Amino acid sequence: MNLFPAVVTSTDGHLRLIADGVDAALDITEVSGDATAVVAGIRPERLRIDDTSGDVRGRVRMVENLGSEELVHLESGLCLRAARPAGVRVGEDIACRVDPSDIHLFDPDTGLRLTWQASQPLSKTAAVPVP
Repeated sequence: MNLFPAVVTSTDGHLRLIADGVDAALDITEVSGDATAVVAGIRPERLRIDDTSGDVRGRVRMVENLGSEELVHLESGLCLRAARPAGVRVGEDIACRVDPSDIHLFDPDTGLRLTWQASQPLSKTAAVPVP
């Protein structure tokens, strides 16, 4: 899983995940509040290359051939997995889409998974801490 520091912020009543090369909707509306630091997690196979726009943007640092798949490593440290050929080259700027349900949030201090609850925008659960 790609794990990276991020901030959850409210913009026009919608929660968004903001990080280096990432600006993604969390599909949670009608909320407001202060920005919250989190560790975000997105599995490489959940990022989809999108030629027109995307939630994740970055420059390709390396393309790793795994036979029927390729791992595309971005300069931001994020990695995506795609069917081969992925159709990207080293040095190319690309955009990727991610479904909001595929974005996982963790408390940066405890590693506990964060979940949305109507009474509290982000709350800690009894999930196993992230190593």
